[in-house]
Amino acid sequence: MANLPARMQSMNKKHFSQLLIIVLFLFGLTAYVNAQGESSALCIGGQRHVQHSVFTDIPFNDGDMSYGLAYEYHDKDSYWQIVLDYASDVTGTNMAGLATVDYIVTPELNMIFQDGPWHGGAGILKSYIADETMGNDWSDLYWQMILGVDVPIMKFKASIDACYVFDKWSNVSDFDMSDIEIGVWLKL
Repeated sequence: MANLPARMQSMNKKHFSQLLIIVLFLFGLTAYVNAQGESSALCIGGQRHVQHSVFTDIPFNDGDMSYGLAYEYHDKDSYWQIVLDYASDVTGTNMAGLATVDYIVTPELNMIFQDGPWHGGAGILKSYIADETMGNDWSDLYWQMILGVDVPIMKFKASIDACYVFDKWSNVSDFDMSDIEIGVWLKL
């Protein structure tokens, strides 16, 4: 245990067992759906976040990373993607201008349309922000648009995505290239 980072040492057995149950459930669900002749995938990945010029409710700074686990249920030309994303080393500031965010957990639901290796879609997100000074709280619902490409790697696929996160559909026109986040998923 001495070689593990302090955050991992502090993770209690209850949280670890809950995460293990979720992972085992997703593997079982993927195997069951594939055995029924349908297509699904289990994914692991990460996303490089940016400090947004307009949408500032989520306290990410340029270069902050989050890591996620996703389940995809595929149809002919589209798929649903259910994601749980976790960011532990958040360097951005909260609404009071303080860098006291401990971690952010973000469940998300994405609808993706696929055409060959190319894909695009939209998703809805809600983040749980653990902050030692402002308190722990859920964000309002917010959105993302996704454009990406799948690259085959042996028996797997890597998905490379450009994500644009925004708070309201009426603000989607406030698009700035510096607000694009990059995500990479390995589809198992």
